[in-house]
Amino acid sequence: MELCDSRPATLLGDKGYDSDEIRADLDKRGIKPVIPPRANRGSSQAIPPHRHRYEKTARAYLSMLCIAAANSG
Repeated sequence: MELCDSRPATLLGDKGYDSDEIRADLDKRGIKPVIPPRANRGSSQAIPPHRHRYEKTARAYLSMLCIAAANSG
């Protein structure tokens, strides 16, 4: 997997990135995956809620970005 930052500490991804191959690649690079498990994965890996957020609608996502931008200044 090509990454913009060559040495990130963690990789935040959605369920589409939950594969043994991707997890093994990240582990080899020393990158901690923050990826929720797909429903068909046998073992569940708990993801702390503060580490992984997603919004289901564009409006909710934009609202979250606006709040984050307002709080960062």
